[in-house]
Amino acid sequence: MTNYDMDEIERQRDRERKSRGIQPEPQAAITLEISDDVVLKLSLLAHERGITLNKMIHIALKKGLSSVDNTYKTTNPQLLNEKRNKNIS
Repeated sequence: MTNYDMDEIERQRDRERKSRGIQPEPQAAITLEISDDVVLKLSLLAHERGITLNKMIHIALKKGLSSVDNTYKTTNPQLLNEKRNKNIS
């Protein structure tokens, strides 16, 4: 069973932050097509952690995007020079 109390606690924290003038992080809605077996795996992981499926999907996306960002950051930029062949007739 999912722990919906944690979602309510997060909503209360958000309301408290708003009352203090703290701006929430920008949010966007997206539509995903996820296969049934992936949804099942994510659901089981969410159950083990005691969080909602939406929160688990958010965590998985965030980890996936950070690993992609790291692969691009670790590569060193290269300068590719083209040499002209002077023997072309």
